[in-house]
Amino acid sequence: MKTDMAEPQTPDQPAPAEEKLFTLSEISQRTGISMPTLQRYKKTYQDRLPSVGAGRKQRYPEHALPVFAELRSENAGRRGRPRKNAAATGSGRSSGVAGRLEAILVQRVRDLERFRQDVEKRFGDLVKGLQKLR
Repeated sequence: MKTDMAEPQTPDQPAPAEEKLFTLSEISQRTGISMPTLQRYKKTYQDRLPSVGAGRKQRYPEHALPVFAELRSENAGRRGRPRKNAAATGSGRSSGVAGRLEAILVQRVRDLERFRQDVEKRFGDLVKGLQKLR
């Protein structure tokens, strides 16, 4: 008995003729995902992304758009290069903006401490000079 149910499409099977195919550039415009990110998804998740053709002729059917959106949500917290875990490295130093701010504050505290010592020394010299004048 033959049924009219369509077989699930795999990444290697061509899309139905009536379904519109999109370039990565068109997908970027429709989804708001940057081109470098789409290219990374294409390379990393090629087994999950249904496509037709190869290389510059590679196109993605409309039903691939939700897959790109799903990949985006899966990778939402992973932006840029992976950061080194301060606890794992044992350095105890902060990374990123917090680390830079901490370094600036530490330097400012050192500068203020030197300034305080300098003022105390000069004030002490001034007091000694006044005592000599009496």
